[in-house]
Amino acid sequence: MIYFTNKKTMKKINLWSVLLATFVGFIISSIWYANFGKLLMQLHGVDPLTAQQNISPLTMLLELARTFILGIVLAYFVGTLQISQWRAAIKLTAILWIGFPFILLTGSILHENFPWRIAIIHAGDWFIKPLAMILILSWQNHK
Repeated sequence: MIYFTNKKTMKKINLWSVLLATFVGFIISSIWYANFGKLLMQLHGVDPLTAQQNISPLTMLLELARTFILGIVLAYFVGTLQISQWRAAIKLTAILWIGFPFILLTGSILHENFPWRIAIIHAGDWFIKPLAMILILSWQNHK
């Protein structure tokens, strides 16, 4: 096994769990946006029937990198907080979601006139993706 170590708490972050969580998070997010893609285009004022819907390999690679970084951060929290049960995983997801995506998206709605319907679509992705990832990462702590 390959591990990263958090020196303060001496908790180990299992790289294989992070890679699995990254892959699952990427797939879940892809499915989410595949289901809401047409609505998202309409909300952006783009006709889904005439829009080019190809995603470049570079975009996919960068999204995988972003999801991997998220996986490392979530693994740190899961390890430090010793999350090992699904209820604790849901609680951590809710706390992180309220503290970050919810606050950032509502700030964009309030101060930048960001469309709330688009924010809801993104907020959903930013709840379900980390939830799946935290559940996977917490599984490594389950004894």
